[in-house]
Amino acid sequence: MLAQRTGRGMIQKKEFPSRIALLLKAALIVAAGAWAHAPALHGEWLRDWDDATEVTGNTLLREPGALRRIWLNPGTPDYLPLKTTAQWIEWHLWQDRAVAYHAVNIALHLLGALLLWRLLGRLGVRMAWLGGLFFAVHPLAVESVAWLSEFKNVLSLPFLLLAATAFIDHETSRSRTAYVLSVLCFLASMLCKSSGVMLPVVLLAHAWWRRGRVSRDDLVSSLPFLAISLALGLVSLHFQRHLMAINREFPGPEGPVARLAVAGTAALFYGFKCLWPFGLSPVYPRWNLAHPALWRVAGPWLVIAVSAAWLCRGKAPWRRGTLFSLGCFGLFLVPVLGFVPMTYFRITWVADHFAYLPLACVAGLAAAAAGVILRPGVSSRPGNALAGIAVAAVIAILALSSRGYSRVFRDEETLWSRTVSENPGAWIAHANLSDIRLAQGRVPEAETEIRAALLLEPRVAASHNNLGNILSRTGRLEEAVAEYEAALRLNSRLPEVYFNLGDALFNLHRYSEAARRYGEGLRLSPDYAPGRAHLSLALSRAAR
Repeated sequence: MLAQRTGRGMIQKKEFPSRIALLLKAALIVAAGAWAHAPALHGEWLRDWDDATEVTGNTLLREPGALRRIWLNPGTPDYLPLKTTAQWIEWHLWQDRAVAYHAVNIALHLLGALLLWRLLGRLGVRMAWLGGLFFAVHPLAVESVAWLSEFKNVLSLPFLLLAATAFIDHETSRSRTAYVLSVLCFLASMLCKSSGVMLPVVLLAHAWWRRGRVSRDDLVSSLPFLAISLALGLVSLHFQRHLMAINREFPGPEGPVARLAVAGTAALFYGFKCLWPFGLSPVYPRWNLAHPALWRVAGPWLVIAVSAAWLCRGKAPWRRGTLFSLGCFGLFLVPVLGFVPMTYFRITWVADHFAYLPLACVAGLAAAAAGVILRPGVSSRPGNALAGIAVAAVIAILALSSRGYSRVFRDEETLWSRTVSENPGAWIAHANLSDIRLAQGRVPEAETEIRAALLLEPRVAASHNNLGNILSRTGRLEEAVAEYEAALRLNSRLPEVYFNLGDALFNLHRYSEAARRYGEGLRLSPDYAPGRAHLSLALSRAAR
């Protein structure tokens, strides 16, 4: 009995320092990540960049009995009912106080970093906690954390990491409970955002990494995940196609050759930014792919193929592990590489928030590399201290960069001014700066910005509408009418353009034409009361 008690005491003494070490590592991840993203807490709503659609202008969040509609008939651009339900709860807790939403985004990101550490530990990565720290402070994650519309990113990732961890627990213990939990967490992740749609393939890749083959049992285990991916992936595709049918002036890459060029270049772009996350921009330059050269199409894919072939050459465990990590990185990028149509491609081909989930794979690879370099417990190894200093310096530089970049998202003027300075060809930045200048009463500057936007991208109906509003405000009504009509030629499903055109025609005393335009607008938006009033007035004037 004495020996047993002594043994238990020795075990407890060993466990106590390890628990303290775990708590210190977790505290470091939370503290560093919170510090890196702290400037985002003071950020305002980016209303011209989807925040109005997502939250401040989303009337669905204000309805007390909207939960049933959120799940059955949302009428939103995407079917993400769990994400919208969470936003509904947030709205009823703190309405439109942006600081609360920012705090939730940061907290979810830090939770994701901690869960990534847990997953990497299950995968046997030696310094898994460094992967969580790398992810917590990496600048490529800033856009997803600081831009409130990307709440879906930071909400979906923890569920996805829980799903992967529970699946590994199931493989280890054959626990049915862990398997069911994994499926449910994956479903929850997909109902927040469909970016994890490739998880079933990743699970099969994990089986290959562990055992060198994919068995029949592996295929059977992946079936529920595959069913969820197919079902909700098709739903997401349907919603995107419907949205593009409404916004017909926003094309994506046209034809298989252009899509291949976009996909290959984008994959290398994301890989480079994960390793060198400097010069980040809210909107990156959009490559001209009308007639892509052969090198533009084949070059990136050749680099990818040669890299994969080199990793496959030997049987060293690090080669297989690296191939698995990079394969997961590429798999999670597949939905955003241009093969699937997305309305965001009207702005640019690449975006930081597209790389949020793939970044977790790179974080795992970084942790594995740190484990090889640092060799914990081998303090006498030459250069070990120097390697530790280098790793600490990299983490510090990433955190400093993230903190600085977080400030870019504090308000719309800062965001779009920074974008224009780094990417003068970003039409959306000029268009949104025009709205800001107009609200400030700086009408000539607003006109300059919107004309710059139209020069860069003349196929955007909203930009023609905004220029029409500026021209109307300055009394150039005939020019305004021409801009409104140009907007309708691009997109005939925008009721506000009909009402604006009706107002311009009314002020030109063209009452019959004004009444017709008001009527067309009311057919699209029958509940718009000012439109009905203006229609009645135009009809009465036309009858005189």
